[in-house]
Amino acid sequence: MKPPILILFFCCLSFSFNSFAQTDAFIGTWQMEYSPAAGAKPIIIELQIGSPEKNMLYPAEMKLQCDSFNATYHLLLVKRNIRQLSIGKNKIAAEETPFSIGNWTILMNGVFDLSKDLKGTSFLSVDRLFAKQYGVNMPDPARFPETQKTTATHLRNFLQDAEIKLKKTDNASLESPYSDTILTPGISMDYYGIANMLTVKDGKGTINFSSNKKGSGIVSVVLNGNTIVDMNDLTERKPVEDIKLDTGLNILVFFADGYGKTVTSTGNVAVEIGDKRFSLDFANKNDAAATFIVAKIYYAPDKEKENNTDLQNSILRELSQADLQRDIKNYHYPDPSGRNLLQNDSAKALAETWLLRSSKFVGTVKTSSRQIILALWDDAVEDGDSISLSINGHWVVQAFMVKKQPQFISVTIDPGPNKLLFVANNLGAIPPNTAVLEIIDGKQRRAFMLETDLTDNNSINILYDAKPE
Repeated sequence: MKPPILILFFCCLSFSFNSFAQTDAFIGTWQMEYSPAAGAKPIIIELQIGSPEKNMLYPAEMKLQCDSFNATYHLLLVKRNIRQLSIGKNKIAAEETPFSIGNWTILMNGVFDLSKDLKGTSFLSVDRLFAKQYGVNMPDPARFPETQKTTATHLRNFLQDAEIKLKKTDNASLESPYSDTILTPGISMDYYGIANMLTVKDGKGTINFSSNKKGSGIVSVVLNGNTIVDMNDLTERKPVEDIKLDTGLNILVFFADGYGKTVTSTGNVAVEIGDKRFSLDFANKNDAAATFIVAKIYYAPDKEKENNTDLQNSILRELSQADLQRDIKNYHYPDPSGRNLLQNDSAKALAETWLLRSSKFVGTVKTSSRQIILALWDDAVEDGDSISLSINGHWVVQAFMVKKQPQFISVTIDPGPNKLLFVANNLGAIPPNTAVLEIIDGKQRRAFMLETDLTDNNSINILYDAKPE
């Protein structure tokens, strides 16, 4: 009897491993075709969901097509629980032709609810949060031209009342350059529901519902996927709740589970962490009729402040790329203590004006390393270009000559978003000021071709996701 028992054991073990290896159930493409009326052209909706940040924030893209109408919207979805994604209020139009449906996409506010049929096929069904008024202007179908009126009305009714049930067609994650703009405020002017991004040095805090109006709705608060307050009726006084942050990125979400008498009275929560105070308030114009408000909180305890001595050597030992190792011996390292910073008062004043120039966004790098290396060189002609680099407003180097030979600078970054600014101090012998900047973090390397002049800087976002202790 021992062999069958062993076989059964390994079968169970294999099943267990396969279960844990399953991909995120929400990631992938979801589609539906809907007939708005007999003889009418169908409405086709497609939703593609990308990989989540911290297993909570999902960048997504929604496509709508009906007759001649075609639209693509970018939006944020937030995990409410293991089977629900809360739908972001703002679906930002990347394309809408030949007309716009304006704020009608708000009518689909609520959650996507995950289910499976008997065959194992996955579906996402929309469970709406209804309101008589949403606090925003809605298009009047009567104002559309006759050639567009019927299609527009069908789209409005579909978003407002239709049973929307999307079938999963594949597991392919959304791969879009817009994903970073959805997840990182400041990269674009569009607002997807992430209201706050801040860094704190204290890991403990409190939340308090500071406004409890009669009929102001049902809300919940979730931190890093853990429910702090569940389905709180804002007509009842709720005691202050303690929260504890993980090291690195924390996701705090204020959910509207049910609108009150007006959507702008769905309450607000006051957050206090050390000397930092802020509130998440559905009465704010940007969050009226929203289903959630997100705060990104980066916890960087003081003990993470490390001595930067000999960082070059310690990081370079982690790099396994053979070509990089071959080139390391030829790299020149700037003075790690002085870092070529300007000392003259008038020169320092001039340097501050460099930060006031307009800035061209070049790209984003994500890293899990607190220490990174910047490799800088001129891949064309060494023509006397001089540059300065700052991170988060602090100068790394100033008046630094760009050589044909790569030069290495090691820096320590903060948890969360870091802004690297590349500034031209001159135009060299051959304008404009050009250079290649490579960012290396021990596991990956990414290069950017930079081109600046005396009126424009280049900026790069470096997102450091510190792992919880």
